[in-house]
Amino acid sequence: MKFLSNSLLIIVAITSCTAFRKPPEKSHGFIVQKNPTEQKRIEARILEASLTRGKDLYQINCSGCHGENGKGPGVEARKQNLRPADLAKLAREVPNFTFFISVSQWSGQMPGWKERYSELEREDLVNYIKTFAKN
Repeated sequence: MKFLSNSLLIIVAITSCTAFRKPPEKSHGFIVQKNPTEQKRIEARILEASLTRGKDLYQINCSGCHGENGKGPGVEARKQNLRPADLAKLAREVPNFTFFISVSQWSGQMPGWKERYSELEREDLVNYIKTFAKN
């Protein structure tokens, strides 16, 4: 019993001392802010990886109809009743969310990719197609 009361006394003493301890000025608990320059490098590497994956998806699934630079027509476009969309123009004119939904759920001769690819893969594809807007 004496051991238990001594243990409780020690715990109370330790916790009461830490309750009055002031945290360091720049601390946000256990959250540490990254250096803004380092954060930009990380974001650039993430975007670069997304563009690489998106380019692979585009070359496999889209370039046949839309062409290498998204302006079409690709080799497979001759087999279509309608000319494939100019993705470079769409990338310049259509807001990101609407463009993502279009790639995901397209209808008509253009297949939607919602069932075939994950959301991340579709985002990668959209990120790559958006690079055509610069052309």
